[in-house]
Amino acid sequence: MVTVIAKLTAAAGKEKELAALCKNMAAQVRENEPGCLEYAPFVSLDASSVFLFYEKYQDNAAFDAHVKTPYFKQFMTDVTPLLAADMEVQRFEE
Repeated sequence: MVTVIAKLTAAAGKEKELAALCKNMAAQVRENEPGCLEYAPFVSLDASSVFLFYEKYQDNAAFDAHVKTPYFKQFMTDVTPLLAADMEVQRFEE
């Protein structure tokens, strides 16, 4: 099992737009990726510009398939200009 934590920090004034894209992405993943066991976006209670994805995959192959989907590629294209910093991604194994 592979767990992924992705942190995104919105640029000033872009929080609502980023939140909408994150919710849409989560819906796409849940609908289309059986190898993804959990995919949940969160927003920080302490800093409304900080978003976190908690993702759990059956294996590395399921994660690799995720990042190759057209909707993931579109998500990255859409969110990149909304970010104040590069996305931080960490992968963990159980």
